[in-house]
Amino acid sequence: LLTFDIALYKQKIKNIQQTAVLPGTVTTQLVNAGDLKIKGFELNSSLRPVDGLTLNAALVYNDSEYSGDNFFPCGPSATPGVGQCGANGLINLNGRRAISSPRVKVVTSATYDIDLEGPLKIRTYAAYNWRSSNQFQLYQDPLTKEPAYGILDASIGLGDDDDRRVGRLGCQGR
Repeated sequence: LLTFDIALYKQKIKNIQQTAVLPGTVTTQLVNAGDLKIKGFELNSSLRPVDGLTLNAALVYNDSEYSGDNFFPCGPSATPGVGQCGANGLINLNGRRAISSPRVKVVTSATYDIDLEGPLKIRTYAAYNWRSSNQFQLYQDPLTKEPAYGILDASIGLGDDDDRRVGRLGCQGR
């Protein structure tokens, strides 16, 4: 059995309010970051090729950028006139990626159930999730940009036929 779905989206938010850390402090402030244009898609699929095996995969593409001329102080690691930071010590958010918005996410998982004699079964599970780089600060400081990363999760569990877990052994890695 194969299932598949897709969602397409496009949105424009005017005068989006974002939380920004004031440069040189640990204080946050709610600021108007201008307009935000968002477009993308999400693909989801699930496959059950044999009894007990389920494979899942999802892909998200999210293009979200600020629009309009909105100037903010450059981050603490920026040098005025170098890179994205203007000579006046300000950065224009126009065309910059939205904060906390990775462009691509990939989510996969596989579950396999092994029936044992009686009411018990063994469940094996593995998942891998990956996301592209992500900026956390409105002023786009390179030191607050998280690089792309993936997480691997795997476990083996013992449960009953009603999916009540008896025990589980797992591990995670990044």
